[in-house]
Amino acid sequence: MVEVKNITGDPGNPELDQLNGRLTENRGHFGMLVCRQVDDEDAVISRCRTYLPDHCLLVLEDRDISELLEYAREGSQNEISDLMDDKLRNVYFR
Repeated sequence: MVEVKNITGDPGNPELDQLNGRLTENRGHFGMLVCRQVDDEDAVISRCRTYLPDHCLLVLEDRDISELLEYAREGSQNEISDLMDDKLRNVYFR
């Protein structure tokens, strides 16, 4: 499940709760929220961790999407995997 929010400032609990509410046994347990910019990454990761272990939520910023698109253009699959792995590790192990 992917949601895109055109919001200024960090996504808060209402935005993450909305995404979390869309996740079910039939729809899956993984969701990504895409937003313009994250100012306090630690706070956003902490909010995402509150949904573990039932659901995993990741937040991507515009700059992450730009990087992923550039990696895809270059055919750099390893870099795409590395960026997404880093995002997951930050939620699970930070």
